[in-house]
Amino acid sequence: MDTFDVPRLAILLAFLASTACTGPTYFGHSPGEDWGVSVDEGVPFFPAWLNVGVGATVKWTNYGPASAVLRSGTPTHPTPVFSAWIAPNASFRYTFTRTGTFEFFLQDHPDTEGRVTIR
Repeated sequence: MDTFDVPRLAILLAFLASTACTGPTYFGHSPGEDWGVSVDEGVPFFPAWLNVGVGATVKWTNYGPASAVLRSGTPTHPTPVFSAWIAPNASFRYTFTRTGTFEFFLQDHPDTEGRVTIR
């Protein structure tokens, strides 16, 4: 009967969890292709976070029935990185040119927040 190696299992699980949280959000993404984020009124962003390289373009598409105002930063600390009014079935694109973590939220639904990490 095989013995159960708890320390090795713990290390493996920690590695898998860190990879799942910091790896690319989409599999099969082609270089130069926009990274997409779905916006829908009162529904969390999908995906809520992206981890991409410098020069990546993120495209937020509004699938909701009403216009949405996308802002960079957090509801309590908005930043001037970007701000966009997105009509229903329209998109906004932003190309990130420097490393860092950039948060974003919907102005009319401040509990709908997301984050882009540029490496």
